[in-house]
Amino acid sequence: MAMPSVHSKPPSRISMQPSKLKTDLSWRRIRSRGSSKMPLVVTLVTAALAVKLSLAVVNMLGRRLFYIPCFKIYRGVAGLHDYGPPGCTVKANVLAFWRQHFILEENMLEVDCPCVTPEVVLKASGHVDKFTDLMVKDEKIGLLSCGPFVKGFL
Repeated sequence: MAMPSVHSKPPSRISMQPSKLKTDLSWRRIRSRGSSKMPLVVTLVTAALAVKLSLAVVNMLGRRLFYIPCFKIYRGVAGLHDYGPPGCTVKANVLAFWRQHFILEENMLEVDCPCVTPEVVLKASGHVDKFTDLMVKDEKIGLLSCGPFVKGFL
């Protein structure tokens, strides 16, 4: 059997299997349409990859101690995190950039307020007596707020 020469033409599209040809043609159509008209399937694949990348980044940041769950030895508190050494550095750099832009260049004033609100303020505003947040327990995720579900029925 003779070996094909280096200068021979590549196989034509007709010699491809029908399924391969169909896939190749559909991707050509997708590329020719532009990003604003991409089919839903491609969008879903892109979204799935974005979620996978997001989870990988979050896991890497946790492993490298950019952030640490608060009170970890007591099983942590959902949503509260402490900054590790590299996280403190990133936070300091972001604050320095923010101050440079808004305080020095825009001549604004900085205010630093406490993150904890006394119960007296919450009582005076009516939050203690009137505000209730219904909760449901989801076995997979844990506790969730019922707010979005209840709004659909009201």
